[in-house]
Amino acid sequence: MLRSPALRESLVSVEVDLWMSTLAKVVEQAQSKGEIDPDLDATAAARDLFAMWQDFVVQKALTPEADVDGFLEVVRALYGGSFWTGPRQTPDKVKREAATAASPPAGSET
Repeated sequence: MLRSPALRESLVSVEVDLWMSTLAKVVEQAQSKGEIDPDLDATAAARDLFAMWQDFVVQKALTPEADVDGFLEVVRALYGGSFWTGPRQTPDKVKREAATAASPPAGSET
């Protein structure tokens, strides 16, 4: 079980660290070639890529008929920019909308 400190330490110290550092280097190389936004944190991007892959591995273990091609198609869409077709959401716009939603309507008492 992953709640076991010994198992967790073993996995994190060997497998996860190796994958994370390797993926971070791949992201950094792609950033230097202009293929990935250089403003993104390479370690954070690597963590996200690894998390998606880990989740798919679990899905495949639980459901052997899980669609590998479908998974890869969605990953390509996510990272290729064709997944989201709605209006562009910049971090500043998301923060402003969240702040507006959290504030009470004008004229209401708090």
